[in-house]
Amino acid sequence: MNQSSSQDRPKKVEWSSTLWLNLPRAFCAGIIWSIVGIISGLSLSSALLLPFGLLIAYIPLILTYAIIEKMPFLVGGGFLAQFVLAAYQASVSLIVAVGDPFVYGIHYLKPSLLPVKTFSIINFKMCIFIFS
Repeated sequence: MNQSSSQDRPKKVEWSSTLWLNLPRAFCAGIIWSIVGIISGLSLSSALLLPFGLLIAYIPLILTYAIIEKMPFLVGGGFLAQFVLAAYQASVSLIVAVGDPFVYGIHYLKPSLLPVKTFSIINFKMCIFIFS
């Protein structure tokens, strides 16, 4: 018999579900950064644009990481290359993770809105992938 179980098959990323989970994270993070901006003296009009700006900038930030990770001088690179990748990933993770408590609250109140069974209050990940 040459049948393979579901564990033997490679998992595929469900891109629509992945976006449906990560874009609210970026938008909610933008809300938090707006509040921080208003407290620190940012104009109200600029602060109101932050959630939408982060929502729009989130996908290019992830794609930039994917491109940087594949650059020939970084692949198999030494300490400096690994440091650059880790610093970029940590920076984007910090920017987005501040919105996770809001997303957690949404998931807690209405679990059917997000395509995950469980969601932690803080997810220190640049992007959370949903696999089939």
